[in-house]
Amino acid sequence: MLYHPSAYDTSSPVPSYWEASVQRSELPTRPEPQHYDVVIIGGGFTGQSAALTFAEQGQTSVAVLDAGKPGWGASGRNGGFCSVGGTGLSYREIEQQFGQSACQHFLRMQTRTIERVAERAGQYAWNIDACLPGELQLAHSPKAFKAQREKQQYLQQRFDHPTELWDKSTCQQQGVDSPAFYGGLYVPSGFGLHPLKYDLALTRTLLDMGVHWHAETFVDRWQRIGQGFQIQTSRGDFSAKQLLIATNGYTRPGLLPNYEAGLMPVQSNILVTRPLSLEEQQQQGWHSTLMSYDSRHLLHYFRLLPDGRFLFGGRGGTSANPNTLAAMRALLTRDFHQLFPAWKSVEIEYFWRGLLCLSATNMPHVCELPDNRGAYVAMAFHGDGVAMGSWCGEQVARQMMGMDSDLPEFMRQPPKAFPLPGLRPLYLRAGYLGYHMLDLWS
Repeated sequence: MLYHPSAYDTSSPVPSYWEASVQRSELPTRPEPQHYDVVIIGGGFTGQSAALTFAEQGQTSVAVLDAGKPGWGASGRNGGFCSVGGTGLSYREIEQQFGQSACQHFLRMQTRTIERVAERAGQYAWNIDACLPGELQLAHSPKAFKAQREKQQYLQQRFDHPTELWDKSTCQQQGVDSPAFYGGLYVPSGFGLHPLKYDLALTRTLLDMGVHWHAETFVDRWQRIGQGFQIQTSRGDFSAKQLLIATNGYTRPGLLPNYEAGLMPVQSNILVTRPLSLEEQQQQGWHSTLMSYDSRHLLHYFRLLPDGRFLFGGRGGTSANPNTLAAMRALLTRDFHQLFPAWKSVEIEYFWRGLLCLSATNMPHVCELPDNRGAYVAMAFHGDGVAMGSWCGEQVARQMMGMDSDLPEFMRQPPKAFPLPGLRPLYLRAGYLGYHMLDLWS
C-alpha cells in the first residue's frame, strides 16, 4: 500500500461533518454469500450507480461488496462538489491529444453527468441538500485572471461553451469575495450537495429495489473460474458471471494486479468551521453557497454550507500516518486564514482526510479488462467523482448489459502503468514541490 495502513482501516470512524449530520440505519441481514449475475467491488458513487442502473433494467441479481460501511470511503467524505471535472488534462490538451470532436463530446458529457445526478435525485426523492447552481474558479493572481480570460475565449470560440468572467467587483456583488482573489471564471453547471446523504440515499434505494449490499466485506482476491468469477472475501466466497471493480483511491494491492501501477491515490484534506453568523459572512464578503476553488495547481476548494458553516479543503500530504494529522490540520488552517482573514478567530469544528485517485494518463478509465473478459473497471476521477463517478458507474453498467454508453473513446481504455511504478510516492513528492513553485510564479 502506498499509504499508512490507517488510511485503509475501515473499522476507524470518519470524523467528518458529514458523518455528524446524518442518522444511519443498519443494513438488513443478508444470506450467506452466493452466486450473483454481477458482483460490484466498491460501494461508493460509482459502484452504487452501476447497481442502480442494473436494477432499473430489472436485473437485481447484483451484490455490492464494500470493505467498510456505506459511505466510509471517498464518496462519503469528499467536499460535495457535483461539478465538471474528472481529468487532469486541460481542454486544450484533450483537443491536442484526441481532436476537437472528442473534446466537444467530453465537454457535453460533463454537463450531462451533473444533470443525471439531479435527475435521479428528483426521480427517487433524495434529500441531498442541493445548493446554488454553478461553480467559480477564483484567480489567485493577476496573471491567473488573464489566463482565465484566454480560457473563456478559447471555450467560446472552439466549442461555443458558456462561461462568464467575473471581475473583482462582480465577485463582491455575488457574495464570493476575498482579498486574495482578483476575479474568477464562472461555469453555470454544477451544484453543491451533502455527499454522504447522496451516498446513503443510493444505498437505501438499492435495498428497496432488491440489490444485495454486503458491508464490511473485505475482498482478498478474485479469479476467473470457467465462464465466471470467484471472489474470495472476509465473509466467504462469492461467484458471479460479471465483475465490476470500482474502488478508486482505495484500490488495494492485488485487486488489479496488471493495472494498479497506473493509479495514484492522493490525499485530500477538509476542515469545516462552526456556523457563521450573517454578520460574520458580511465581514468577510462571502455569503453565497456557490461552489468555488482557486486557480492554483495545488488548489483549495471551498463553499458555504446551508447551515452557515464554511468548508475548506486542499490537496496535500504524502503520509497518512496518524502522527501527521495535526501538522496537516495546522497547514490547512493557515491557508484558510490567509484566504479568509476575517475568519481567523472562527472555531474549526471538523477536520478529516481521504484518498482520491489520479491515473498515469490523467483520464478516467471505464472499460472491460482485456485480459479478463467479463471483468470491468471504473475509476480515476481526479478528485471530481461526485458527478463523473456516478456517470461512469451508470455507463459501465450499460456496457456490461450490452447497451449503448456515452463515453469518449479515450476513457474506454485500461490504466497504463507509471514509469517505474514503485517510485510513485517519489513522483508525488516531486509533483507537490514542482506545483508549489509554479503557484508562486503564476
